Amino acid sequence: LRSLGVERAQAAKGAVVFDAPVRVLAELGVFSRIASRVLWTMRRFRVETPEALIGELAAIRFERVLDERTTFAVEAHLSRAPWAHTLYAAQRVKDVIVDRLRAKRRPRPSVDLERPDVRFVLHWEGAEVTFALDTTGTPLHRRGYRPRDAGPAPMRENLAAAMLAIGHADPTPGAQAR
Repeated sequence: LRSLGVERAQAAKGAVVFDAPVRVLAELGVFSRIASRVLWTMRRFRVETPEALIGELAAIRFERVLDERTTFAVEAHLSRAPWAHTLYAAQRVKDVIVDRLRAKRRPRPSVDLERPDVRFVLHWEGAEVTFALDTTGTPLHRRGYRPRDAGPAPMRENLAAAMLAIGHADPTPGAQAR
């Protein structure tokens, strides 16, 4: 992040949170060898009940990112939330999105769980909710640069890259570690 000009970043549980221009999202997707996903936070709020969650989500302007040609999916992560089943949560959020678009007299986009054009991520932990747009699609460690017949990697590529970065290793062939 520092190499891309991000001055302030904060470590969070399983993530790094930062404010930066939109161009940094694209640059992370292309140049980061450590990130797994790059999420753009659309809304962050506190709720206690599913009804309050639905009310907050219904206020998001999904019509700005979805149309009848766009496929989408919702991924949910729950911890100490009123809902315990992530698939149920994802389906409820999908319903909120579709209801919002119908209320705006917009055509309904299709759901594609495998390769959506747009993936939304709901993270609900306790009373804290983060709703984000996944800017990377497929996790970055699956970029597909390894030949298909190479077999499984001994570890995720982004984990290996993080270990090299911690050790200040230069991945250039023939380079010496600093």
